[in-house]
Amino acid sequence: MLLLCQQVRLVEGDDHLVWGLDEGCGFSVRSLKVGLEASLEMESSYLMEWNNFVPKKVGIHAWRVEMERIPVLFSLAKRGIPVPSVVCPVCEVEVESAEHVTISCYFAQSVWSVIETWCKVLPIYTFSVKDVLELHRHSSLSSRKAKVFHAVCLTTIWCLWRARNAVVFERKLMTVF
Repeated sequence: MLLLCQQVRLVEGDDHLVWGLDEGCGFSVRSLKVGLEASLEMESSYLMEWNNFVPKKVGIHAWRVEMERIPVLFSLAKRGIPVPSVVCPVCEVEVESAEHVTISCYFAQSVWSVIETWCKVLPIYTFSVKDVLELHRHSSLSSRKAKVFHAVCLTTIWCLWRARNAVVFERKLMTVF
């Protein structure tokens, strides 16, 4: 890491270490933390827009989905938790990720197609969860209708997760209608 690899100088005399992040003061955990924060880019600078038309648990779930912080099979396997397979239990084609469950799974795409018809919005083309969470901003709906549409999107993310869990834990078959 560039932060810790400072310039090395060879000079005559005794060897000694110099902490380059807080010159003159020596090493401290605080100076390391400040240096790391300054050097690392934030993973996601996305600020989620909260919607009081949905229960808090629905909004929090969407926030966790956007950050890839839900227990999908791929994430569990990465953490060393034994899972029989990382393949999506719904489509049985792709690796299950938070984005796959809510966007790219054929079932999710079918649900979004129904949502666009039901809400009378332009076709929904999304490539990430963030795109879904921002659909209402790019619609031609009035501010109140856009907020309702945002609530529908948040609730759809919640329902897709619940349907996925019904397949995994209750062995139910998923249908769009």
